[in-house]
Amino acid sequence: MLDNTLLQREGGPIEIANTIEFLISDKASCITGTDILVDGGTTANMRKVQAFEGENNN
Repeated sequence: MLDNTLLQREGGPIEIANTIEFLISDKASCITGTDILVDGGTTANMRKVQAFEGENNN
């Protein structure tokens, strides 16, 4: 599983808590309607692999 993450490590509860703390703060007052992924880069890496595979299938 860690091979699928760009950071090569699992995230912990504190990283989720830090994200929530930011989102409920005034610093995030203009953020609306978006997904914030706290997954160590797993999603970004999967998209990179899918794009690469798509290029090679043509």
